[in-house]
Amino acid sequence: MPKIHPAAQRAFRAGGKVLPGATVSLALIAFGATGKPARIRKSEIIVHNRARVQVRELRGHKVAVYEWFPQASATPQKSPVRTVLLVHGWRSRASRFGPLIEQLTLAGHRVLSFDAPRHGNSRGAKPSVINFTEVALELTRDQKGPVSVVGHSLGALAALTVTSKTTQVERAVSIAGPATASYLRDAFMQAVQLPTKLRHRFSERIATAYPTESGTIFTEFDATKSHPKTNTPTLVIHDVDDREVVISEAERVPLAHQPESQFMRTTGLGHNRVLSNREVIDRIVGFV
Repeated sequence: MPKIHPAAQRAFRAGGKVLPGATVSLALIAFGATGKPARIRKSEIIVHNRARVQVRELRGHKVAVYEWFPQASATPQKSPVRTVLLVHGWRSRASRFGPLIEQLTLAGHRVLSFDAPRHGNSRGAKPSVINFTEVALELTRDQKGPVSVVGHSLGALAALTVTSKTTQVERAVSIAGPATASYLRDAFMQAVQLPTKLRHRFSERIATAYPTESGTIFTEFDATKSHPKTNTPTLVIHDVDDREVVISEAERVPLAHQPESQFMRTTGLGHNRVLSNREVIDRIVGFV
């Protein structure tokens, strides 16, 4: 969730009293704002440069797609090489998975990822969980065999949604992710302290601004619904100190229908450090 300056919160509260329509419009702009594309960190450069990069036209967006192959020193595989697709979060990029990519390729996996529209080195129209999911789904369907999908933050909701749309996903991992698009809306409204009387109107504007093929963004992106046709084994990882997505939200993801599904709680890692924690990485590598 975005960090909102107190001055902006006061402006939203005041605007709600004087100019409610304009306030809702400004809130909608802020809700979809990504800021400047995240840069590649020094710690990520080596892994990032090892990728094979293609710029592909996917769903009307020019998307940077990355591919990493098993390293020469990889552990010999008893089974065919598995493909793992990584989906990054809001205001992030594929390179943030650097430590996980390193260990996945050392374990003999082939790794795919992408910079979502208007993130990293990708271009395109306004980004949302919708086109995060569309790109991830198209890349999944491009593969000849089963795929494991791992997502962080907003990308986790996209990963869970992909599992409901195809039986090709073999395993899914949600890291620090929300279970619903409704949570993203509600957390944003709380962060900007949008006046209560404007919240229903704001919700309607989001549904209109982010149309889906059926239903609304709030009904289409809801991982609390069980999808028995896929029964994908799922690993949910969440930190009890995550201030961006509270752990109770992640606990809403139904895991009971699949005996192999797991929930991993961590402490002191917050929303982002969980991505580089070695215990977390080992758990993911062992699961996929």
